[in-house]
Amino acid sequence: MAKVTLILPFLCAPELAEIEGCKGLETQKRGAMRAGERQEQARCHRGRDQTHRPDIDGEVIRSARLLHVDDVDLDASVEAARIAREYGLPVTSDIEQTSEGVRALIDAVTVPIFAEHVPAALTGEADMARALTALRGPHHSMVAVTLGARGAMLLEGAHLHHEPGVPVKPVDTTGAGDVFRGAFIHALLRGDSPRDILRFANAAAALSCTKMGAMSSAPTLADVTAFATKATKTD
Repeated sequence: MAKVTLILPFLCAPELAEIEGCKGLETQKRGAMRAGERQEQARCHRGRDQTHRPDIDGEVIRSARLLHVDDVDLDASVEAARIAREYGLPVTSDIEQTSEGVRALIDAVTVPIFAEHVPAALTGEADMARALTALRGPHHSMVAVTLGARGAMLLEGAHLHHEPGVPVKPVDTTGAGDVFRGAFIHALLRGDSPRDILRFANAAAALSCTKMGAMSSAPTLADVTAFATKATKTD
C-alpha cells in the first residue's frame, strides 16, 4: 500500500489538539480517502494561539511517499509543504480559498488541486485554461481543477487535459471532492498518465455520489477500478 501523510491542521483547544480533535479528523479523512486504500497519518499542529511556528514532525513527513495539505491553516500547511519538498516529496493540496494568503500555499506545493471557483477568482481569467496557466509555477508538475459534474481539468507543462465527469444519478455529493483527491493521489502514485489520473478520480467521485453520507459513500479501490473500467469502455 502507498503511504500518504496528511497534515491536517485542526483549530481546537491546545490540550485537545493531540487527542480528541485529531482523532475525529483522522477518522473523517480516513473514510474520505478510502478509495486509495492506503495508510494515512494525521497530526494536529495548533491550538488557539496562532502566533507561533507550526510544530510539525519532519520525520513523519519524510517517511511518506507524498504529502497532502489543505488551506484550513495556511501557515501549518505551507511549513509542512516546505519540509516535504526538502525531502523531495510531491505535495498535493486542496485549495478552496480565494484570499491573497492562499497564494503562499499554491507556491509551496507541487500539485495544487483547485475547487472550480478558485482559478478565476485569483487570476481574473474567465477561461479556465488561461487561469490555470496563470497560476502554474515553474515547480508545479501539474495544476488541476475540479469541475463538478463536468469532470476535471489538468495542466501538465503546455498540455491541457480535460476529462468529462462520469454520468450517474446523484444521491448525495457530500465528500465527493475528498474522494476525488484521494483517487487522484492514488493514481498519481502508481504512475498513471494525466488523462488516466483524471479518469480514475472522476470515476471515484461519481461513484461516491451514488450513496448517502461522506464516509459511508467512499468507495473501495476495487469498486472504483471496476467502475472506471466500465466508464472508459462506454466513452
